[in-house]
Amino acid sequence: MLADPQNKKLIIFFAGLIGVAIVLVLGVNFLLKLVPVEEESSGRILAPPEAKVRLEGPDGKEAPVYRIIEPDAADTRPITYTAAGFSPSLVTIRASDPIGCLITVINRSSAPIRVGVNPHNPAGDPGANYGETPPGQTGILDVRYPGLTEISLHGHPNVAHEFRVIYGQGCR
Repeated sequence: MLADPQNKKLIIFFAGLIGVAIVLVLGVNFLLKLVPVEEESSGRILAPPEAKVRLEGPDGKEAPVYRIIEPDAADTRPITYTAAGFSPSLVTIRASDPIGCLITVINRSSAPIRVGVNPHNPAGDPGANYGETPPGQTGILDVRYPGLTEISLHGHPNVAHEFRVIYGQGCR
C-alpha cells in the first residue's frame, strides 16, 4: 500500500505541510520574543524606551552628547488636561529632569485632546502634529523648536485652553 505513488505523494505533501507549520510556529515565537512588553506603571508616567535628549555644553552651544532616558523614568512635572483646561499652565523643562526635555500631557477629560502650537490656525497649527491623546491616556511630547526659549501651546477642541513651556538648561 505504501508503494503506491499516490500515497507517497500524499505523505510527502503532508510532511512538507507539517514542516512549514513548524517553521512558522518557531519563527513567530522568535519574533514575539523581540517585541518589548509594557509593564504595569503603578500610576507613574513612563518615558518611551531610549528617548534621547541633546544636551548643551557649558558655553550654551549644543554639545555632541546624548542622554538616554531610562524607560521607567517618572515625570515629576506632568501637565493635566481637564474640561477646565491645562494644569499647571506653566512648566519649565530641563535636560536634568527625569524625562529630560520631554513633557507629558495627561488627558483627564471625557474627550480626546490634540495639542497644537500657538497661534491657533484652523487650516493647521504651526509646529509638529502631536496627534490625539484619548481620554484617560497620556501623551509624551517633544515641544522644543530651534531658536526658541519658550513656547505656548493650546488644546483642541477648546483653543482657549493654553499652557506655556519654558526651555531650561539643556533644552534650548
